[in-house]
Amino acid sequence: MAQVHKFEFQSAKKEIEVAGKNYEIDFSDEAIQRYTEMAEDAKQEYEKQQEKLDQTDELTSEDIKQIQAAQKGVVKRTLEGYLGEGSFEELYEKAGRSTVNLMDLARFLSDLFHQEQQERVQKHKDKYLANKTVKKRK
Repeated sequence: MAQVHKFEFQSAKKEIEVAGKNYEIDFSDEAIQRYTEMAEDAKQEYEKQQEKLDQTDELTSEDIKQIQAAQKGVVKRTLEGYLGEGSFEELYEKAGRSTVNLMDLARFLSDLFHQEQQERVQKHKDKYLANKTVKKRK
């Protein structure tokens, strides 16, 4: 009887816990594309808002409200992009209604995403190089 070789796919999702609740982050191709676009949009919006903040002498209270609203919007899109629709409001309450606290979470999620991507690429690279080395020895 021939030996059967078995292969199992790795999950395309990673589970994390935030403020006592479990969430899944999707690592499918479509999700990765969304995260990449989301990060580019967030970067552009942050740069735009930072330019406004750099003009602190000229800012009115209305300007500050607009900047805060824009920052909150970016954080909301980021969190809901990673954790799913509706996650922002729940976490906003748990974060003491602080956009700054949620910015830390958004950065954590972004770092986690990049770390996971790098680990997956490195794992495949290591296996490829190990196989290449074994073949050279033969």
